[in-house]
Amino acid sequence: MRPQRTLILAALFLFSWTMNAAPFGPPQTVTQASPAQVAIADTIEDTLVLWRVDSTVRVKASRSSNTAGSLVTEFAESADVAAIGDRGIAVWTQTSGAVMALRLKSDGAPAGPIVRIGDGAAGPIAVAANGESYLVSWIGTLDNVYVTLLNPAGGARVPPMPVTTPSPSPLGALASASNGEGFALVWHTSTPVNDVYALTLDDNAVPSTFAPVLVAAANARFPDVTSNGTNYFVVWGDADGIGGRTLTPQQEAGRSISVAAPDAAGPRVAWDGSAYSVAYVSLAQLTRPAFIHYMVAVRIRESGGFVERLLCSPSYFPRAFDLSARAGRVALAVSTGAGLTLEAAGVEQPKRRARSTRH
Repeated sequence: MRPQRTLILAALFLFSWTMNAAPFGPPQTVTQASPAQVAIADTIEDTLVLWRVDSTVRVKASRSSNTAGSLVTEFAESADVAAIGDRGIAVWTQTSGAVMALRLKSDGAPAGPIVRIGDGAAGPIAVAANGESYLVSWIGTLDNVYVTLLNPAGGARVPPMPVTTPSPSPLGALASASNGEGFALVWHTSTPVNDVYALTLDDNAVPSTFAPVLVAAANARFPDVTSNGTNYFVVWGDADGIGGRTLTPQQEAGRSISVAAPDAAGPRVAWDGSAYSVAYVSLAQLTRPAFIHYMVAVRIRESGGFVERLLCSPSYFPRAFDLSARAGRVALAVSTGAGLTLEAAGVEQPKRRARSTRH
């Protein structure tokens, strides 16, 4: 009877999340593979989905009938995607430390040759777009952060350069966003404890200061960042669950708020035009020792107040996921042992600042 009891409790638990929730649409299967890394970015009318299985990276548009996706590269260590208008760009690092880029058409197919845009990569890579430029950032061999600014055609507007000094602690979990003009970068240190730092840059990739601001301390990890079109909002996971705080373009941090309770981790965040949408992994204890990891998505106000749940399809033990948003719509891509799916939810129409965001 114990297995039946566990299933009944799981059903009741999940049913409780259907109350007062904005539902996602039917999930779309992107690939039957189970990617270890997922990234999505919104074009004008579509969503580009990038995934990495081992070192192979593929990308497709959500409306494309090409289920396999276009092959980007077979030699990637870390990858990301961003979009400007109806086109996009995929960026990735290689074992050699090379940083590569490939422009994408609206359906995710290559729009030109692969180009080398940097060297010395030794960690995660991230890319964000402000509508006129792509900011590509990566962790260097001395545990410092490098950036380069590209035009929509993939040419360098600003050559690769470090924007932080070498760190005594290893860096990881790099993420970026734009407020439509400048950019923000966030990452965490790995030893002796995990701390989250942030750095803001202007539209020419010039840092507001060469001293990153400490956003969260004491075992804070896996940050993400988005923008409401003016300021930035940083989220992270720690022992207390999911935390968040605002960050101005001048790198002034607001008060820390609680986004989710303990047993929540690995947040992704996007501004959907009227609220911040946050997706994260939560742990549910059903019966001892039975438990499940599952996806949760919520919307919160700029002040941190709860708006509503976003009811996504049951996704147990997710391997990787990403979140994107534009005015009135939120998209969620989730990789599990059953494959990679993408689904979207319509949300409250914005009353102001309808700028779409990468994260």
